[in-house]
Amino acid sequence: MSTGGYSFNVDNFDKWLAWLNTLDAGGIAKAKDEILRATGFRILEYVDDFTPVQAGTLKNSTTAGNKDNIFEVRVGRSSYVFIGTAVKYAAAVENGSQQRAGRFVPGFWSGDTFHYQPDYPDGMVLTGKFIEGAHMFQKGLDAVQDSGDLDRIAEFTFKKMYSRLVGG
Repeated sequence: MSTGGYSFNVDNFDKWLAWLNTLDAGGIAKAKDEILRATGFRILEYVDDFTPVQAGTLKNSTTAGNKDNIFEVRVGRSSYVFIGTAVKYAAAVENGSQQRAGRFVPGFWSGDTFHYQPDYPDGMVLTGKFIEGAHMFQKGLDAVQDSGDLDRIAEFTFKKMYSRLVGG
């Protein structure tokens, strides 16, 4: 049996409830897009750390949002962001590749590194072995999941939405 009434006031509660009712009209989609976009950029920060470098072409070509990028981060059936690069050999660097035995590759050795150079008179003949991939995009995805970055990105996005709502 209650002996007295207690109440508390939540600033802007009515405004908050009204806003929650409008989320079906695009608020959730906008938040999802912001979270996905921010997550794509965070993945690329990790990818930058995991990408092997020779000339720097692959590492310097990674972007988010380019429809020609070869990697896609998908959430559900309809939300996605293209991350990665349009550099043709990126998939081979990511996943690995099988050499074609007997193929001649023009270029030269400098220390332990072979430098491909078209029209060079010398070179090497490939043995046909499998070259292991660097898995830089998979490692980037794993790092975002394992680090808690995704939770922080979502929390930041919702705090920003609430701040806009209450004018803070």
